Order: sequence, then C-alpha cells, then structure tokens
Amino acid sequence: MNNNITNLKNFQKFNSLPFHIDLISPTKPLESHYHDCVELIFVKNGSVLNLVDVDPFQHRRGRLFLISGQVSHALLDFNDFSAYRILFDMSIFDDFDAELKGSPAFISLFVMSNLGPIAHRYHSVMSMSDKYTDRLFPIFNELLCAYEEGGFLAEAYIKSLFFSLVSLFLKCFNEKISTEKFYFPQLHSILENPHENTSISEFAERLNISRAYLHKLSMKTYGKSPKQLINELRIRNAKTLLTLTDKSITEIAAECGYENPVYFAGCGYVFNDENIEIVFTDSNGETLRKEQLH
Repeated sequence: MNNNITNLKNFQKFNSLPFHIDLISPTKPLESHYHDCVELIFVKNGSVLNLVDVDPFQHRRGRLFLISGQVSHALLDFNDFSAYRILFDMSIFDDFDAELKGSPAFISLFVMSNLGPIAHRYHSVMSMSDKYTDRLFPIFNELLCAYEEGGFLAEAYIKSLFFSLVSLFLKCFNEKISTEKFYFPQLHSILENPHENTSISEFAERLNISRAYLHKLSMKTYGKSPKQLINELRIRNAKTLLTLTDKSITEIAAECGYENPVYFAGCGYVFNDENIEIVFTDSNGETLRKEQLH
C-alpha cells in the first residue's frame, strides 16, 4: 500500500474543527500523494501542473481545484506559484444549508466531480471569473488570519467564512455550467453503489428521462456513452482499491460490480493445474497487483 498520505489531524489547529488553511508556494515538485480528507486549492499567483492519476491539469490565477481523499495526485512545474490550500473533512458541512448541499452545483464540486462521475473519489476543477476572484481573495485572506490568530469564537467565525467561500463557488458554478449537465450530478446517489449492476435503461428511468436522451446528454457533455462513464467509474474505484487497500481481488471485484473476478481482471490471467493467476496493469503497462485464485 502507498504510505505517502497527508493526514488532516497532523495539520488542523482546532480539535473539534476538521479544517486547516495555509498559503503555499512550493518550488520543488510535490511527488504523487493522497489525503485522508478533501484538499481545496485556489491559485493566487503563477501557474502549476496538477497531475491527477495520469490526467494533467494546468492551473493559473483564479483556478479552483478540489481533490477528495484517496485520489493520487502530484504538483509539478511551478512558475511563480502560490495558492491558498484548505484541508477539510466533509463533516464540516453538517451544519451547511441542506438545500445547497442537495444542489447540482454542490454535488458536482464536492460529492462527484464536474469532470465526470467518480463517486466519493473525485477531482473537480473550475476557473473563476474576475468578478468572483476579486470577491474571493479578501475572504481567503480573512479566513487565513482568523485561523492563525485563533481566540474566542474563532471556530464559528472560520466556519462562517468557509461557508461564504463555498456559496460563491456554487454561485459561479451555476453561471458557468449548462442545465443539461445537471442531470449528471443527480447520478451520484446511484453511482455511490458501483457494485450495483444497474442497466442503462434503469439509470435513465431513475432520472425520468429516456435512454436515448441520456445517451445524447452523455455524449454531448463528456464525449462518452453512459456505459463508458459507468465502466470508467468502476475502473477508477478498482484502481484505488487495488493500490490503496489490502482487500482481495475477489472482494474488490464484488465492490466494483463484477461477479466473476477473472472477468474483472480483463488484463491477463495465467492458468495452471491448481489455480489462476490474475495480473492487473495500469494504462502504462505497470503491474498494480498479482494474485492467485485457488
């Protein structure tokens, strides 16, 4: 298992508030790592290359990106880069407005991903317009000062400021994303159970749209069919479980919706008289796991 993990408890200042904020300006590459919490980065100056799994994202001033726990990522190619970094646990939203938590914008940014559904292992990216960037920076500055100074009622004030930031993120998201994309955040409640062997027709029925319209929306929004999106979800979940847990292949296959672990492998297995050896590789051909099924 990968031990290069950032634990929120090693950073947070207040034991009862699962939250940390700082201003980062690294100059050396931050090698591939992951967190036990959500990481929010808002770029203040310069640029950086964010490598999530194998997907590269270039970030500049005013860019927001969020990465949930258990998603491996690295920061490379810094160019006069500085950013506000917030680490937090989703329990901080226990007191957040219930209607906003159920909104497509919140689900897209904090529950699934506005880049495609990946259940609770997601990364979201959004460029803020200048009018929002100008409003966000003073709040980030005040939030950082409140966190560093502490004192009486600091936790309540910090949470209030953080919720103000989130509300602006959601407002900006609503202005940037088309109504059609709102169908996909609604899939999160279904996709939270990737082991569920649900047909495309059943997905469409749960969203109260036709299968043909679901396919049209999927292709227009993500350039992939619904079936491809579901398979991608299962593959990402499988890769996370294979690399970050000690669960057996049989257990992982079941969690990812595959009844037959040999079929689940899909990338190579060797038979002999007594057992089957399954070999999992990533897109670069690197072996992730080998295991024998007796």
